[in-house]
Amino acid sequence: MVINKKRMIEKIFLLAVALVFSLSSASAVASFQVTSFSCSPSEVVINNAFSCTAQIKNVGDASGSVSTATLYPDSNNWLENSNYPQASGASVGAGQTAEITFTGLRATKSGNNGFSKIMLDTVTSNYV
Repeated sequence: MVINKKRMIEKIFLLAVALVFSLSSASAVASFQVTSFSCSPSEVVINNAFSCTAQIKNVGDASGSVSTATLYPDSNNWLENSNYPQASGASVGAGQTAEITFTGLRATKSGNNGFSKIMLDTVTSNYV
């Protein structure tokens, strides 16, 4: 059997290019992080609805989306619910940001209260 060296080198080169392409594609992932958080109004009145907005940045190297963001109050349990899920689903490109607004929040206790975390799908961000 005669091996054509030129043909063999071409095949090896094409395999190497395909391997490099597949490895670079496989390592590209979206990664989200909360970069800012604010509520409106800034001073909450018991039983009055208010909203909070989180800026979510894709710090990864591929587009992706957050299906659900969930906001949790701190341990004082000062809100009417123990968590506030908000559907998102918008595609966010690498380096881009998106806003997620949590609406219908109601305080049941006064005091200096806050939030403990925001879950982005199943990943926790402790920015708040």
